[in-house]
Amino acid sequence: MDFNRDYVFLRVRLEPGMFDNEVTILLSTEGREISSVVSKENVTIETEPTAHRQGSGLLKVRVVSSAEGRHLVDLPKPSFTSQPRLSVSDRDLVAS
Repeated sequence: MDFNRDYVFLRVRLEPGMFDNEVTILLSTEGREISSVVSKENVTIETEPTAHRQGSGLLKVRVVSSAEGRHLVDLPKPSFTSQPRLSVSDRDLVAS
């Protein structure tokens, strides 16, 4: 798949944010669980999260580099549990 675009989408799980205009994103990569609170402007919500169940969606990210089925991407905002740049696999990304 061609990810040589400015932005692509990363598959994420969602939980409600503290405010109406944000969501908490969750994803697993390289054996780690990553979480971050981001503006809903950066997320295409597929299933709305509730207090009782996680939702799903696509987070807008920027591809920095690619090699052998892995992609270094920049999150729109640094996460609580990692740097703002993550390595993810082909199967986690969706072309815009």
